[in-house]
Amino acid sequence: MKKIATTLSCLMLMTQLSFGQSREDDILNPIAESKVLLGFKVGPSIALGEFSKIAASSEKAGLAKTGIQLNANLRYLLTKSFYLIIEAGYSSNPIDEDELGLPIKKLVASNVSVSVASKSWSAKTFNVGAGTRTAIDVETYFLTKFAIGLQNMASPSYIITLSNGQTTQLLHQSSSTANALNFTLGASIMTKINPTTHFSIGLDYLTAMQDFEGIAVNSSINGSSAGPTEFFDSSQNIETISITIGVYIKI
Repeated sequence: MKKIATTLSCLMLMTQLSFGQSREDDILNPIAESKVLLGFKVGPSIALGEFSKIAASSEKAGLAKTGIQLNANLRYLLTKSFYLIIEAGYSSNPIDEDELGLPIKKLVASNVSVSVASKSWSAKTFNVGAGTRTAIDVETYFLTKFAIGLQNMASPSYIITLSNGQTTQLLHQSSSTANALNFTLGASIMTKINPTTHFSIGLDYLTAMQDFEGIAVNSSINGSSAGPTEFFDSSQNIETISITIGVYIKI
């Protein structure tokens, strides 16, 4: 009986030690146990470079202003230090209407009013990538990301209205859509809120070169066409930085 009691005592001690070690691993790696995380992020989309250039006289100027970025993604942990990611995003950047109408205002008489109504640059992205993860403390990680994928973008349409009270002329440029590869680099900090939820704040840089074809331009005077519709092609270098906050859920 003594031998059996000793054996049972040893087994109980081993069980406690194993449970204690497992618990310690969970505390030290609160996110490591979550192999798959579903994330949602939102924040401003800040235009850079030629995309943000506000010289309407330049063919390369995108006239893009700060807009919004939405993102949904799925992360799968390969190891404690590496993960894979699939993500889909949407961004919208309005254009500088004052700058767009400025060259025309300089050409027309002072009694002619000039107004501009425009749509925004809008883009949808679908990317795949990989990243690294480094522990900052027991509940917080620093993550990096590299992703590549498809960006579907629509250029902004706009209408410029010129009026002197008697005659109204409308200048209209249509939107065009294009597809191109985009590259994304990112960095973020993720921290645990509760056993199933994590909070993140991060920064993503995106770049792509879009070629738009068949952009239509036409004009009318007092409702009647002022000439044939003309078409042209245009290229735009897209660069943005998105600063986002998000929530990740263990699934």
